[in-house]
Amino acid sequence: MVYWHLLDTQAYRKRMGVSLANVLQKPPLAVRAEEVIRKLRDVSAVSVLVADGQINEIHVTTASNRTPKQLVRDVESILEAEMGIRVDHRCVSVAQKKEAANEGGLPELSVADFCAPDSNEQRVRFGSINVSFSELKAQARVELWLDGHESAGFAEGSCDQYDVNRLIAIATLQSIRQFIAEECSLALGDVEVIRLGPDEVVVANVKFLWGRTDRTLVGSTLVSQNLHQSVVYAVLDAVNRVFGNLRLKEPVEYELRPTSI
Repeated sequence: MVYWHLLDTQAYRKRMGVSLANVLQKPPLAVRAEEVIRKLRDVSAVSVLVADGQINEIHVTTASNRTPKQLVRDVESILEAEMGIRVDHRCVSVAQKKEAANEGGLPELSVADFCAPDSNEQRVRFGSINVSFSELKAQARVELWLDGHESAGFAEGSCDQYDVNRLIAIATLQSIRQFIAEECSLALGDVEVIRLGPDEVVVANVKFLWGRTDRTLVGSTLVSQNLHQSVVYAVLDAVNRVFGNLRLKEPVEYELRPTSI
């Protein structure tokens, strides 16, 4: 018993000595940055590499189901808030533990994930809109683009102007949904045209459900010469705030259909 206890003690001291040596070899900036990043709730381990007095690599391990992009944003935010250091998101790498990926749960978005999207992120863009009227009904078709790939959404209902705006917004959401691989829900709350000073503004309210995330997205745009197109832009403004956090479908280059004989 005493013999094994001594061996365990020696092994423990050896491990502690190696750990202490590693800390002493690291620049104070790296040690401090690692301490700050470890405060994040999703971080299991972190290693910061410094060159020429600047952080040039950050490696993070997480057991969370949140997307790596979300954790990268948290790392950027906490370093700037607590150390006054801005890091390029490209220098942050995130590794997710296998058990986290196998849990099957969907992540929960933080407040930062609902901010305006970066200009470099993928965004759904307007393609075209067509609204047709019959005696009592209106039909809306909205085409959108993402990285050269097109989707189309349709909606039909009353030809009242208020209802037409809702049809356009619903068709826009239907078109957006075709790009997304995640199991989520995008439902229109309401869309209104309001006057703000001398201008008219379209405001869209979208209900977003994804895993444990239950949020209301709001987008707006000034009314241009085309009111119908402005409704599409308002919906896109709302949804593009979270679009970068969602897994997208692989683009289909060719679609096979049965041929008639």
